[in-house]
Amino acid sequence: DEADLPLTLPEMEDFSPGDDPAGCLARAKDWRYFQKDGKWFARETNTMPQWAGSCWYYFRFLDPKNGEAAFSPELDEDWMPVDLYVG
Repeated sequence: DEADLPLTLPEMEDFSPGDDPAGCLARAKDWRYFQKDGKWFARETNTMPQWAGSCWYYFRFLDPKNGEAAFSPELDEDWMPVDLYVG
């Protein structure tokens, strides 16, 4: 409902990812679950959209065994840009 916007995020001391794939906001139970017009709702807590994961895979594919950086500048220069990426 647009009347509820902008949405205020909960006060949290720890925003680290943790083990829950739903994300850190899933730990803010009082914020996540709420009642409106007598019905219970749960807010979406996944703040990392699917395209962001796809973009990371796209770039990491260049240099998957690099333990020092996401990918080397040399491999970036050799491989990028690609003509078409479907991810």
